[in-house]
Amino acid sequence: MPLAWTRHPFGVDLRKKNLRFKFSKWVFRSALNSCLRTLNQSFTMLKNTHAILLLAILTLACNQKSWVEKTTKASYDFSLIRTGSLTQLSVDSVTSNVSKFLTYYDDGKNASGYLFSVNTFMNELQIYDLESRVRLKSIPVEMNGEMGVGPFKAVHVPDFENILLFPDLDNVVYIIDTAGTKFQKTKYDQPAGYRNAVVSSNFFAASPHYTKDKLVVKTLYQANYRTISNKELSRKHIAYSINLKTGDTEMMPHYFPNDYFKGGMKHYEFSAVHSTDGAVYSFFGDHYLYYSKAIDRPLQKTDARSKYLKMELEKFPADGGGAARGRYFSTSGHYGNLIHDPYRKVYYRFCYPAVEIDDVKVLRSNIQFPVKFSVMILDEDLNIMGETLFDKNSELVPQNAFVGKKGLHISVNHPESALNQEDKFSFDLLTLRNGEW
Repeated sequence: MPLAWTRHPFGVDLRKKNLRFKFSKWVFRSALNSCLRTLNQSFTMLKNTHAILLLAILTLACNQKSWVEKTTKASYDFSLIRTGSLTQLSVDSVTSNVSKFLTYYDDGKNASGYLFSVNTFMNELQIYDLESRVRLKSIPVEMNGEMGVGPFKAVHVPDFENILLFPDLDNVVYIIDTAGTKFQKTKYDQPAGYRNAVVSSNFFAASPHYTKDKLVVKTLYQANYRTISNKELSRKHIAYSINLKTGDTEMMPHYFPNDYFKGGMKHYEFSAVHSTDGAVYSFFGDHYLYYSKAIDRPLQKTDARSKYLKMELEKFPADGGGAARGRYFSTSGHYGNLIHDPYRKVYYRFCYPAVEIDDVKVLRSNIQFPVKFSVMILDEDLNIMGETLFDKNSELVPQNAFVGKKGLHISVNHPESALNQEDKFSFDLLTLRNGEW
């Protein structure tokens, strides 16, 4: 504000006109200079105060960065956004609106592709056209007899003429087609001490790699993990290949991390992506990703930490009771599914930050309908590009997700969601925050 006085600044009243004028002028100038010096000092102090305050705010903001942001070179330039564009597919009265198994198939002709779902209650394979949003076909799978498969848990779809079925327990791979004219059975030598082929899409998704005569699949060592040492675990394989002509199997040079049980036991489960580009593994209790650029080569590791998980992940309560173990699986910070997006050439790594839950019902449901989760975005060299957090208000079902031409689809059939309809599969489309895609 400009300085102004309505009266003499010091109330001076001199009798002699000339002297009064000169003295008043001198007093005025002196007062003005003094005030200006004072204002200048005040502005300087104010500027310095603002600078100090701004520096303090910036310092505080930097200190509030997660430990991951401080210790990695992640760009965090990308995020996932919900478009609100729902894909809804009608289901019948004997089909749950949350599928036990989902897989996407792109024939290169349909604009939106196809979704395959396994109805374990009816033991049938359902095929949906995502463009017209109708069920094209239901293929009942025989339990017994000459073309019996028994209860099956998963499928892999290279094309409509070769649909691989994986039974729950048997060491057999069946190949059928959509026309019902093909039924091929390959019994393979299940490696001693290991499970039959593990293919899944909901909890710890594991996708196989299929060529005409060879199949690479996830496996799990069958033992009481509470009695295994870290050294012993590090020698256990996590994948093998199956020769679909001879049934011979060969262990892949892919093992548990050499320090996974170091300092204590963690849940042994993991997610796996097998493809022509190699293999990538994400473990429940490990910040690192393990990969090979060729599927038959040994694994390397790379740091891929979520910024929403603590540096030290919780150990499994081996000496605890059932309640303690249940709480560990439900509320401890951990990693879940790893899904490859070939259209945008990225990986999505699902992460579950630690949460505090006292309600027993919520504790049980939190595994399938988590209160909070995040999705990391990594390029095909496994560099972190971003991570998006979804809290309880998102009301999504991350275990029911698939990648299609348009983006990442995640189910909205959460019990508390207004979008949840019992007679429909409903998926929200999530896209990367990048106009180029």
